Amino acid sequence: MDIQLLRQELNKLLHEKLEPVVESSDLNSEFPMEAYRAVAQAGFGGIFLPEEYGGGESLEGLMVVMEEMSKFSPGFALSTMASFQLFGYNIARLGTAAQKEKYLKGLTGEAKIGCWGLTEPDVGSDAIHIKTTAKKEGNDYILNGSKTFITNAPIADYFIIIANSGGSGFNSGSARQAGSAFVLEKGMKGLSVSKPFKKHGHRCSPTGQIFLDQVKVTKDHLLGSEGSAFADMKHSLELERFLIGPMVAGMLETLIEKCVSYAYNRQQFGQPILFFQLIQEKIARMRMHLEMIRAATDQGVALIKEGKPATNLATALKLYGGKAAVEMGSEAMQIHGGNGYMHEYRVEMFMRDAKLLEIGGGTNEMMLQILAKNTIKEVGKKYGVT
Repeated sequence: MDIQLLRQELNKLLHEKLEPVVESSDLNSEFPMEAYRAVAQAGFGGIFLPEEYGGGESLEGLMVVMEEMSKFSPGFALSTMASFQLFGYNIARLGTAAQKEKYLKGLTGEAKIGCWGLTEPDVGSDAIHIKTTAKKEGNDYILNGSKTFITNAPIADYFIIIANSGGSGFNSGSARQAGSAFVLEKGMKGLSVSKPFKKHGHRCSPTGQIFLDQVKVTKDHLLGSEGSAFADMKHSLELERFLIGPMVAGMLETLIEKCVSYAYNRQQFGQPILFFQLIQEKIARMRMHLEMIRAATDQGVALIKEGKPATNLATALKLYGGKAAVEMGSEAMQIHGGNGYMHEYRVEMFMRDAKLLEIGGGTNEMMLQILAKNTIKEVGKKYGVT
């Protein structure tokens, strides 16, 4: 695959379909459906999915697609990622032949929208203690419960729902073996969703609740093996955290371009403010973060392709990327002064969008905990630390 050609063709499509509606979709909290259909049906959304289902099986391509979308709208990138990666990647990795045929072709050919439901009103970081249940009745399952903060839920056609199918075992020390994943579809009896939440950032990406009231499904809707969902979701979360890298890279590219252009044209004290060292220092740090994030992303791609452990790098990239996005979004607003506080200059949108990256997909605090735990475990062996 010609990665440079992929980047050029996608950028051209996004300039045509997404750029004209970025401001209105953010202000009105509307998902740019026409742009999504264009990206999906052109094959960009499913670039990492199997070729036989309309994909390109390219991990490098996935990173490029995420970066290019994020240059225009991180919210659009988030929703597209949730549909094709959190939903589609799990179908491709765990689904039966029939599930892959139906749902992957639905994503790539019909521009259907998918979502992945784990978080609940009372359960966030402590994911294995979900309260949504899947009670087995013969060959069927009855699902009850609710999910919240789910990207794409209000507009989704397809749903992956993580539920507790462990019965009494869930409360007897086997919680990690109690999770099962199910594929649901819009219109199923007992399945409903909320209106989109009103949010601080990523406003064009619809986030909402999912309600399950006696939703009856056959075993054909089980994704993967019963009881394996908590082990399986590690792959979803790891890929999601790696995708923060190209998302932040795309955001930083746009911020750098906007800041250099604005600072060159903004005159104060008889010269462009771009020539003041304090402004240059801010731009230099943006470039520093951009280079570090790109290097870590490339390393992550190499580790994944070689089948080597990548949890620590994914976690570190998620933590570093989120912090960099928030810090540099603030600095970009500062460079723009009063104009940076205005919506029309768009840097304030990127600032708002950045904050989610310190929360969603694992909070900063959880990322620190994972890194500390893994580091102590690895290094502590030398000193008998248990």
